[in-house]
Amino acid sequence: MTEQWALPYDVLLTIMDLSSPCTIATMMRTCRTLYDDTKGLWLLLHNGVTLADNPAILSFAAFMLASHNTRRFQYLRTLTVAKGGFYDDAVRELTTILTHPSLNIETLTLHDAEKVLSCGAVVTVLTEDVLEPRLPLLHTFSSLTTLKHITISSMGQRTHTLLDLLPPGLISASLAFGSPYSREETPFGDANARNPVVRLAKFADTLEVLEGSWFDAQPVVGRPPVVYARVRRLCATYCVRHPARPATAGYAYIFPNVEYLALAARWPEHSGFQLYPKRTTRQANRQDQVKYGGWRRLRVVEGSFEDVWALGLTCHVRMLRLTGDIPWDDSTAPRLEEVLVDVQPVELAFTGFSYPLHTFGGEPVWAALQGPAAQCVQTLEVEIRFGSAQNDGEANMADVLVSASGARVRFAFNCSNGAAAHRRISSMGLRRPSFPNYARSSSL
Repeated sequence: MTEQWALPYDVLLTIMDLSSPCTIATMMRTCRTLYDDTKGLWLLLHNGVTLADNPAILSFAAFMLASHNTRRFQYLRTLTVAKGGFYDDAVRELTTILTHPSLNIETLTLHDAEKVLSCGAVVTVLTEDVLEPRLPLLHTFSSLTTLKHITISSMGQRTHTLLDLLPPGLISASLAFGSPYSREETPFGDANARNPVVRLAKFADTLEVLEGSWFDAQPVVGRPPVVYARVRRLCATYCVRHPARPATAGYAYIFPNVEYLALAARWPEHSGFQLYPKRTTRQANRQDQVKYGGWRRLRVVEGSFEDVWALGLTCHVRMLRLTGDIPWDDSTAPRLEEVLVDVQPVELAFTGFSYPLHTFGGEPVWAALQGPAAQCVQTLEVEIRFGSAQNDGEANMADVLVSASGARVRFAFNCSNGAAAHRRISSMGLRRPSFPNYARSSSL
């Protein structure tokens, strides 16, 4: 860069700060000062790196290994590896990066994890005086001593081995299994293969967040169980093997200090939407909590109406957020009252359910919000999905407003005829609120 065209250094840094990664890399190649400065490295690496094919891995390896300065590895804190199918030379380069002594990765995400971990030729590793064949990426990932957060999709035999080999210290884990009800699903291991309580036992002293899908519904309480006292967020779907078997008390015992809860049941197809199996589950859950104890620190509960009702919670919470559609039958209003009595929320939110807002031929759902069960509700949030041919919006909105007596009401609308709905509802003279949590919705 000649003196004639030289810009102040702070201006160059500002330009880099506002530029795309490609532009940042170009600027670093054309200016030695920027090349040596840590600002460019931080901008390129602080949001993490995603590697999903051979060219990406080879290019990234060339960048990381181009300089003898090890600061590049220090700024790499988040890594995502996806798809798999990598050639041996790409596997070798990735292994070189992951085994660098200055590497300080804290967050690892593996998409299509089984395919990723199966890449590369088998290597022989000496463990306890025994030569053990092992896949190179599996061995390398399991040696990351600085790892704090892990996300894995497509759990299988190799990912189970990875979890077994990882050193202690995980703070958060997100594990996605496949559906056990799918014909394509191949069972692996014993009955605890889907049980995070068993799979993550070595991290019980450090784990704070557990998320995932298709967990086992029964977190083994009897032998004695591992207790995850530091877990504050539990967000997962779980498979129900038997409709009468409770799950809530078991989770409450093993994760006693959870503050945010989102548990969603996935029922076998033969149970459909029948009320009886879920009523049985709810009754068993409540009886078990009375006998063994439930949660005492819950602040937020989120899930579908059916899931929250079936959990049968026996503690009060600050926020209850019901997501998705609500069933339209005569049992809905009484069951909604039961949920409100269960948790007595100060804030109640209905997110993403479809219009209309009343049951067909039964008691209006919103009548439940007029009774004694809803006296605790101080704030009601409603996000509504309108169809393209609804004409009685005023009447239904009036039902909502009347039923929410004494509560602050906030609305968000997600509809194909948003302008028309906006005009109809605005004609009622309602005050325009703000909706920071509904970025995709048009609000009143």
